[in-house]
Amino acid sequence: MLRRWDNIPAIEVLGNHQSRRLSIISFRIRYGARYLHHNFVVAVLNDWARINLNYFISPATANYIAAVQLIAADGYRLLPDPHTGLWHHRDGPPCPRITLREVAYGPDGNLTYPSRHGRAGEEAFASYLRQARAVFSALPRYIDDGPTGLSPEFETLRWFPLPPACLPAQSGDVTASTEIGCCGRR
Repeated sequence: MLRRWDNIPAIEVLGNHQSRRLSIISFRIRYGARYLHHNFVVAVLNDWARINLNYFISPATANYIAAVQLIAADGYRLLPDPHTGLWHHRDGPPCPRITLREVAYGPDGNLTYPSRHGRAGEEAFASYLRQARAVFSALPRYIDDGPTGLSPEFETLRWFPLPPACLPAQSGDVTASTEIGCCGRR
Protein backbone atom coordinates (compact mmCIF):
# COMPACT_ATOMS: atom_id res chain seq x y z
CA MET A 1 0.00 0.00 0.00
CA LEU A 2 2.82 2.44 0.85
CA ARG A 3 4.54 1.87 -2.48
CA ARG A 4 1.26 2.30 -4.34
CA TRP A 5 0.38 5.52 -2.52
CA ASP A 6 3.90 6.94 -2.84
CA ASN A 7 3.18 7.27 -6.56
CA ILE A 8 -0.02 9.25 -6.03
CA PRO A 9 0.80 12.93 -5.40
CA ALA A 10 -2.64 13.61 -3.86
CA ILE A 11 -2.00 11.11 -1.02
CA GLU A 12 0.57 12.12 1.57
CA VAL A 13 1.46 9.19 3.80
CA LEU A 14 2.65 10.50 7.15
CA GLY A 15 5.71 9.15 8.92
CA ASN A 16 9.00 7.69 7.77
CA HIS A 17 8.55 5.36 4.80
CA GLN A 18 11.92 3.65 5.27
CA SER A 19 11.62 2.77 8.97
CA ARG A 20 9.97 -0.35 10.27
CA ARG A 21 6.43 0.58 11.21
CA LEU A 22 3.20 -0.83 12.47
CA SER A 23 0.53 -1.76 9.95
CA ILE A 24 -1.22 1.57 10.53
CA ILE A 25 -1.01 4.14 7.75
CA SER A 26 -1.97 7.73 8.51
CA PHE A 27 -2.42 10.01 5.54
CA ARG A 28 -3.61 13.35 4.25
CA ILE A 29 -5.34 14.06 0.95
CA ARG A 30 -4.04 16.97 -1.08
CA TYR A 31 -6.22 19.14 -3.30
CA GLY A 32 -4.06 21.54 -5.29
CA ALA A 33 -1.85 23.48 -2.90
CA ARG A 34 -4.11 22.70 0.06
CA TYR A 35 -5.25 19.58 1.91
CA LEU A 36 -8.81 18.34 2.24
CA HIS A 37 -9.84 18.96 5.83
CA HIS A 38 -9.33 15.81 7.89
CA ASN A 39 -12.89 16.00 9.25
CA PHE A 40 -14.16 16.01 5.68
CA VAL A 41 -12.03 12.98 4.76
CA VAL A 42 -13.23 11.16 7.88
CA ALA A 43 -16.86 11.89 6.97
CA VAL A 44 -16.41 10.65 3.40
CA LEU A 45 -14.41 7.54 4.25
CA ASN A 46 -16.38 6.65 7.37
CA ASP A 47 -13.55 7.27 9.87
CA TRP A 48 -10.65 6.19 7.62
CA ALA A 49 -8.19 8.99 8.30
CA ARG A 50 -5.80 6.16 8.97
CA ILE A 51 -5.83 2.62 7.68
CA ASN A 52 -4.94 -0.44 9.72
CA LEU A 53 -3.74 -3.23 7.45
CA ASN A 54 -4.08 -6.11 9.87
CA TYR A 55 -2.40 -9.37 8.99
CA PHE A 56 -5.75 -11.12 8.83
CA ILE A 57 -7.56 -8.90 6.31
CA SER A 58 -8.30 -10.50 2.99
CA PRO A 59 -6.80 -9.34 -0.31
CA ALA A 60 -10.30 -8.18 -1.34
CA THR A 61 -10.51 -5.93 1.72
CA ALA A 62 -7.01 -4.58 1.16
CA ASN A 63 -7.92 -3.77 -2.44
CA TYR A 64 -11.17 -2.12 -1.31
CA ILE A 65 -9.04 0.32 0.61
CA ALA A 66 -8.39 1.71 -2.88
CA ALA A 67 -11.37 3.91 -2.03
CA VAL A 68 -8.73 6.22 -0.55
CA GLN A 69 -7.30 6.60 -4.05
CA LEU A 70 -10.76 7.43 -5.34
CA ILE A 71 -11.12 10.16 -2.69
CA ALA A 72 -7.64 11.45 -3.55
CA ALA A 73 -8.69 11.78 -7.19
CA ASP A 74 -12.25 13.12 -6.81
CA GLY A 75 -13.16 13.60 -3.15
CA TYR A 76 -12.98 17.39 -3.41
CA ARG A 77 -16.04 17.24 -5.68
CA LEU A 78 -18.17 16.39 -2.63
CA LEU A 79 -17.19 19.59 -0.78
CA PRO A 80 -19.85 22.11 -1.81
CA ASP A 81 -23.00 21.78 0.24
CA PRO A 82 -24.95 24.96 -0.42
CA HIS A 83 -27.36 24.26 2.41
CA THR A 84 -25.10 23.98 5.45
CA GLY A 85 -21.44 23.58 4.52
CA LEU A 86 -21.29 20.81 7.10
CA TRP A 87 -19.54 17.57 6.30
CA HIS A 88 -22.08 14.82 6.79
CA HIS A 89 -24.00 12.33 4.74
CA ARG A 90 -26.81 13.99 2.81
CA ASP A 91 -29.38 11.80 4.62
CA GLY A 92 -28.14 12.95 8.03
CA PRO A 93 -26.48 10.95 10.76
CA PRO A 94 -27.20 7.24 10.78
CA CYS A 95 -29.59 5.75 13.29
CA PRO A 96 -27.83 3.90 16.08
CA ARG A 97 -27.71 0.14 15.58
CA ILE A 98 -29.44 -0.26 18.92
CA THR A 99 -30.85 2.13 21.51
CA LEU A 100 -31.24 1.75 25.26
CA ARG A 101 -35.02 1.56 24.79
CA GLU A 102 -34.52 -1.70 22.91
CA VAL A 103 -32.46 -3.32 25.66
CA ALA A 104 -34.28 -5.07 28.49
CA TYR A 105 -34.07 -8.00 30.85
CA GLY A 106 -36.35 -10.93 30.22
CA PRO A 107 -38.32 -12.80 32.94
CA ASP A 108 -35.37 -15.15 33.33
CA GLY A 109 -32.99 -12.24 34.04
CA ASN A 110 -31.15 -12.54 30.72
CA LEU A 111 -30.46 -9.49 28.63
CA THR A 112 -32.67 -9.20 25.54
CA TYR A 113 -32.18 -6.97 22.51
CA PRO A 114 -33.01 -7.04 18.80
CA SER A 115 -30.53 -8.72 16.51
CA ARG A 116 -29.49 -6.72 13.46
CA HIS A 117 -26.70 -8.38 11.59
CA GLY A 118 -27.35 -7.19 8.06
CA ARG A 119 -23.92 -7.02 6.47
CA ALA A 120 -22.68 -7.19 2.93
CA GLY A 121 -19.81 -9.48 2.05
CA GLU A 122 -16.68 -8.70 0.11
CA GLU A 123 -18.53 -9.38 -3.13
CA ALA A 124 -20.26 -5.99 -2.63
CA PHE A 125 -17.00 -3.97 -2.66
CA ALA A 126 -16.81 -3.62 -6.45
CA SER A 127 -20.42 -2.42 -6.56
CA TYR A 128 -19.73 0.17 -3.85
CA LEU A 129 -16.78 1.55 -5.80
CA ARG A 130 -18.88 1.68 -9.01
CA GLN A 131 -21.59 3.60 -7.12
CA ALA A 132 -19.00 6.04 -5.77
CA ARG A 133 -17.58 6.63 -9.24
CA ALA A 134 -21.11 7.30 -10.52
CA VAL A 135 -21.68 9.87 -7.76
CA PHE A 136 -18.42 11.62 -8.64
CA SER A 137 -19.15 11.62 -12.37
CA ALA A 138 -22.43 13.45 -11.70
CA LEU A 139 -20.64 16.27 -9.83
CA PRO A 140 -18.80 19.25 -11.33
CA ARG A 141 -15.06 18.74 -11.89
CA TYR A 142 -14.25 22.22 -10.59
CA ILE A 143 -15.09 23.68 -7.21
CA ASP A 144 -14.84 27.35 -6.41
CA ASP A 145 -12.11 27.97 -3.85
CA GLY A 146 -12.19 31.70 -4.44
CA PRO A 147 -12.73 34.58 -2.04
CA THR A 148 -14.73 33.58 0.99
CA GLY A 149 -15.34 37.02 2.45
CA LEU A 150 -13.74 35.88 5.70
CA SER A 151 -11.04 37.87 7.45
CA PRO A 152 -7.55 38.08 5.95
CA GLU A 153 -6.24 36.58 9.20
CA PHE A 154 -8.41 33.51 8.69
CA GLU A 155 -7.42 33.22 5.04
CA THR A 156 -3.73 33.36 5.98
CA LEU A 157 -4.18 30.35 8.27
CA ARG A 158 -6.56 28.37 6.04
CA TRP A 159 -4.91 25.19 4.75
CA PHE A 160 -8.03 23.52 3.29
CA PRO A 161 -10.32 24.34 0.37
CA LEU A 162 -13.46 26.17 1.43
CA PRO A 163 -15.95 26.74 -1.38
CA PRO A 164 -17.89 29.97 -0.79
CA ALA A 165 -21.10 27.96 -1.29
CA CYS A 166 -20.33 26.29 2.06
CA LEU A 167 -20.47 29.57 3.94
CA PRO A 168 -23.64 31.15 5.30
CA ALA A 169 -25.17 33.82 3.12
CA GLN A 170 -23.87 37.31 3.88
CA SER A 171 -27.43 38.53 4.34
CA GLY A 172 -27.57 36.95 7.79
CA ASP A 173 -29.68 34.01 6.61
CA VAL A 174 -29.51 31.53 9.48
CA THR A 175 -32.09 29.13 8.08
CA ALA A 176 -29.38 27.48 6.00
CA SER A 177 -27.76 26.07 9.14
CA THR A 178 -30.67 23.81 10.13
CA GLU A 179 -29.19 20.45 10.95
CA ILE A 180 -30.81 17.11 10.32
CA GLY A 181 -31.10 14.93 13.38
CA CYS A 182 -30.91 11.18 13.77
CA CYS A 183 -32.69 9.19 11.06
CA GLY A 184 -33.45 12.25 8.96
CA ARG A 185 -35.60 14.05 11.56
CA ARG A 186 -35.12 17.77 12.04
